[in-house]
Amino acid sequence: MLVIAITVILSQAGDQPPPLPVRSQQAPAAQPPTPPPPPSAPPTPATKDGLSPPPLPPPPPPPSARAAGSAPSFVRVKCPSDCSVRVAGGIGRRVTSQLWEFSDVPAGQTRFDIDGFASMQLASGYLDLPASSDVEVLVSRGRLALGTVTPRAAQPAKPVSDAVGILRLSCQKPCTVMVDGQRRTGENQMGQLTISNVPPGTRQVLVRFLGGSASASVEVPANTEVFVFAQESSLRVTNTRPLH
Repeated sequence: MLVIAITVILSQAGDQPPPLPVRSQQAPAAQPPTPPPPPSAPPTPATKDGLSPPPLPPPPPPPSARAAGSAPSFVRVKCPSDCSVRVAGGIGRRVTSQLWEFSDVPAGQTRFDIDGFASMQLASGYLDLPASSDVEVLVSRGRLALGTVTPRAAQPAKPVSDAVGILRLSCQKPCTVMVDGQRRTGENQMGQLTISNVPPGTRQVLVRFLGGSASASVEVPANTEVFVFAQESSLRVTNTRPLH
């Protein structure tokens, strides 16, 4: 009986499942994925001082702005054959069938268009014209080229004495003449009063007589003599004549 009991106990023990293994530690929790770093900006070009990039240069001015204030030039265009010429879109004076002249052409980059027989284009392009010069432009084999360039001499300023006018007054009676509020005297013969060195422009002329006066605005052009007839009741211009 003791043997049977021991056998039954051993058989029951062999039917039980083996014990589960003991977990030594808990597995770490899953972490969210790390976002990629933002793209870096392109490197700024370094300068000599290492502080900031140099400023961009300003755009070049247009030809009209570069030539502003420059004196124009006289241009003569010579073609190898019969031609018609346009300079800056304008038509000049045709001297011969192969020679054209243009006055007062602005300095700077200027466009030339040259057509030949049946409006066939001989040449077209830009030339940099100097200021205040007599310029020769040559057309050869479809090309444009500057020829002789002669700078113009500066025109001397006229003396002030050459720019003034003369007032010639004819008074009906003895008179006193005021020009722009100042008494003026001059050569007086037989009732004629000549006043020289009168500045050009509109002058206020007042003629006084013993019994009255007359006044008027008188236009005196440069290098001109103005004839005025004055009497007690009126003052008027009768004639003008250039001095030279």
